[in-house]
Amino acid sequence: MNFFQKIFSFFNSYFEVESEDKDLNKQHDSFNFKFKNDIALSEMVIDEDFNVDNLKELARLNNIDLQIFEGWYGLVIKLIIELEKLGWDRKVSCIKEKYGYLEFYTDDKYDDLVELFKEKSQYVCEDCGEKGKSRHIGFYVSCRTHYLKRVGKIYSTEDGFFYEDVFYVWNKILKAELKTLNTKKNGMIIIEFNEKISNSPLSPSRLCIHNYVKGYSFFLSQIPKNIEGLDYNEINKNFKNPEDCEICGFKAIYNSYCECCENDKWESKENNIWTKDEYVKYNQLDWEYDTKGILTFENSIYQKAENYTRLYNNQELEDHIREESLN
Repeated sequence: MNFFQKIFSFFNSYFEVESEDKDLNKQHDSFNFKFKNDIALSEMVIDEDFNVDNLKELARLNNIDLQIFEGWYGLVIKLIIELEKLGWDRKVSCIKEKYGYLEFYTDDKYDDLVELFKEKSQYVCEDCGEKGKSRHIGFYVSCRTHYLKRVGKIYSTEDGFFYEDVFYVWNKILKAELKTLNTKKNGMIIIEFNEKISNSPLSPSRLCIHNYVKGYSFFLSQIPKNIEGLDYNEINKNFKNPEDCEICGFKAIYNSYCECCENDKWESKENNIWTKDEYVKYNQLDWEYDTKGILTFENSIYQKAENYTRLYNNQELEDHIREESLN
């Protein structure tokens, strides 16, 4: 399953009836499957040497597909080894990702163990298996390196713009349109060119750029003012004057949301469990832990925030890193 298939699958499954999953999770009890591969399942050796090839064979014998990226294979293998110690019958009806969590459907007497690994999956990169976190797009869990590869980046020059390392010339644009979806964090721009382009997923002459792409809002703030179809009143209102972000230290807040570190601007509310300093400090620590101070792209497009103040000390950063490593 590639990334775009996963995104399509997410939006498709969003409208599924929740009870369908509950029914599937109880298949062991309600359907009493008769596997023609029961003997082969019982003869499988599941020990500390159980590997990816064995995992794929286990899935095949259960007549299911592995609906996860390779980064979670190791996590599933660890779960299977622990299940084996509890006398598991090796039968599983589904192994998939859903809403950023691992789903593993087997006999409900193992629910506590399965739930433990479901929680662990929130901190494992789906691509490489290293430390990860839930990201902005499609309930996707990843390390920062793979996240940036997934979302892509865009930035402008005087003559055009780079998107996914391909250069597009301003004067080749025929027209463009801003599309706003159901929330302020969802939107896109569709650009139509007056000649064919080779890598467009829409058509030979159109390009669709979603607002989760790094640099999207800054790109719109720099877009030329003579492109047909664009609402420049909306652009001027929403993208021309970004605010300073107290978390990442860049001038990158658009519509109360930081495009750079992907945190909401803190707002005072009666039911808010954070004070402002607590909110900013925690997310500063998380930003430093996630980026490890490597901000090459961010430094190239965003201005530094004025009067940025770091609210944590070195000992608090070390403690945060230690706590995160235990997840």
